[in-house]
Amino acid sequence: MLGYDVTIEDVTVRETTLVVTGVERRPVGGVTLDMVCSPVHIVAARFGPEAFEDMLLNLRIVPAE
Repeated sequence: MLGYDVTIEDVTVRETTLVVTGVERRPVGGVTLDMVCSPVHIVAARFGPEAFEDMLLNLRIVPAE
């Protein structure tokens, strides 16, 4: 892999906090393509009409395989 990758693994609610868990994979040895890279992963989740007071992002950073 010559760039960055991000994956959402889980989206849950804890009281009034939206909790998003994911993984960011980074290129091994800092080798990347010579361009700007902004990876995204979008997930739609319906939890009801309530608003969230906070969002917690649990992001593991791992080397690409």
